[in-house]
Amino acid sequence: MRILCVFDKYNYGHAARGISYEYINFIPALEQLGHTVSFFETYNQALYSDFEDQNRKLLETVERVQPDLIFVQQRWNETWIETWDLLRLTQSVVLVNWAADDSWKYSQFSKYLAKYFDYFVTTYPDRVASYIKDGHDDVLLSQWAADGANLIAPKLAKDCEYQVTFVGSAHGKRKEMAEVVRAAGIDLQCFGSGWPAGPLSTEDMINVYNNSVITLNFDNGAWTPKSFLGKPDRQIKARTFEVLGYGGFLLTGSHPFLSRYYELDTEIVAFDDLQDLINKINYYLANLELRDQIAAAGYQRTANEHTYQHRLQKIITHITPLHDTYRHQPTVIDWKQFDAMVTANYQTALGGGLRWLYTKPFELMFGAVRGRRAARRLMHELSWRFRGERAYSVKSVVNRYFYNDV
Repeated sequence: MRILCVFDKYNYGHAARGISYEYINFIPALEQLGHTVSFFETYNQALYSDFEDQNRKLLETVERVQPDLIFVQQRWNETWIETWDLLRLTQSVVLVNWAADDSWKYSQFSKYLAKYFDYFVTTYPDRVASYIKDGHDDVLLSQWAADGANLIAPKLAKDCEYQVTFVGSAHGKRKEMAEVVRAAGIDLQCFGSGWPAGPLSTEDMINVYNNSVITLNFDNGAWTPKSFLGKPDRQIKARTFEVLGYGGFLLTGSHPFLSRYYELDTEIVAFDDLQDLINKINYYLANLELRDQIAAAGYQRTANEHTYQHRLQKIITHITPLHDTYRHQPTVIDWKQFDAMVTANYQTALGGGLRWLYTKPFELMFGAVRGRRAARRLMHELSWRFRGERAYSVKSVVNRYFYNDV
């Protein structure tokens, strides 16, 4: 199958932030499954003059590549809903979007874009009902995973270099949580943006996972460190599968759907609050043989069921019947419709002047770059709240006048 991947090569379009998660995981997995993969960059806006140029080049790429499947991970409004609609009208290529962060992005993003794709993939089991309620029956439930081509068997605890580690950015309550753990006398070493040790390369991250007796997974919840109260916004993230796939022992925040993927206390261990976390760290540090058994079982379950090769093959198997109905139809873009859409709804001199008046106060407060970024963000927040799906349309004020202000 010919597959065109449409997302960012670098995190948020900037090479300094490193290769994006989707690029480094989805493309190799699809190639290892035997597919021919092409790529279109959507988030590096330095490559395009404006949104019209970007959307036009995407359609030109589709006509040139003639993919059977377009596999998308759209972040916000980088591709117009009208562009996806033009492609759907051709009835020649299957459109699939992998939705990230549906725990909070569903109501402001996914619910508006889902109808423009043949299939929308969510990693949140509790969001499937939301899609169906809103009339999006072609939702697929999948999950993050580990790279099946680079799995590493676990080491025995006695051979590990680190006692307890965490790898991830120091945002939210994570610093406070780490301080509580350390105050309990536990040797916790943290790596990532915002920690003194700094971020790790992919190779070094894998090494830390494989060489830690215990690896922690702090979710994005808002625990109150002193009282251990609060209701965290717990998420199953890629780290859950990666730690186990790279031979680590994972102690993660509890989640109602975690048992769908691993057997608790046999393949993975979960904690309910910070006191429970401290108790379990001490317990498994004192019971290393049990730690080794759980690490080995978690690794085997990951290798057998939770790699991107497994995830993507299931998606492709599901879309195959639709692909088979399209396969003999070449993709031909209705360029007259695209040009008319742009002409009718794109930039005007008056709109450009109003944009200048709107953004100037932000630039004076925050500087040119940060000010324009803040102005665009506020405009987008107002747009999706008051205009719904139009926020992702060629008609959107953000899409018409705020290109490169990210």
